Amino acid sequence: DSIIGVELCMGLAQQLEITAQQRLAQTVLERTLRRLDSTGDVIAAKASGQLLCRSLDITLKECTQPLRSLLALLLRCVGEEQIGAQELVELTKGDVALAVAVVAEALAAPKPPGLPL
Repeated sequence: DSIIGVELCMGLAQQLEITAQQRLAQTVLERTLRRLDSTGDVIAAKASGQLLCRSLDITLKECTQPLRSLLALLLRCVGEEQIGAQELVELTKGDVALAVAVVAEALAAPKPPGLPL
């Protein structure tokens, strides 16, 4: 849930000067995303499990939200040219069905502020 909150804050920060946005992105990259390997594994495993065993109480949107927020953070901090299909598959720990679900929900959801998706 904290990943979702950080991404929402980054979206709001789009109203700041470009240099402030760059400093914020660098800080998020250094303090949040660099320590994310194990957390990313947990997020992906949870989403993958929810996707496979989906019950009526969780939607695809809810299932993929943490990964979509993580993807948006990565896009903001390292640039869209650095994130491709291979990185998305790595983010989902090789779960192609989950990668497709993340992309499908990202396309259906409102565009995150400041991202050219």
